[in-house]
Amino acid sequence: MSTEPSRASQSPPAMDNTDIELVFRMIDRNNSGKINYRELRKFCKQYHSQWSKKEVKALLAKIDVDGDGKITLNELKAAIFTEAF
Repeated sequence: MSTEPSRASQSPPAMDNTDIELVFRMIDRNNSGKINYRELRKFCKQYHSQWSKKEVKALLAKIDVDGDGKITLNELKAAIFTEAF
């Protein structure tokens, strides 16, 4: 009998800077260096189809620290490393 916890009870592996940068580039479809609402919505629809427009807007607002309506790489890193969302 294994003493390892089941996969269901394990936390997902932590992301590092490289992982976050890859995800950021994947979401930032126009390569502007910022993720806008449309890009975030498209990503969320692709991976979390149950999310409403309101939920995506709330997520954007929570991560967008400077309030410009877009997410920078640094804002995304800060949100992930502090588990802001």
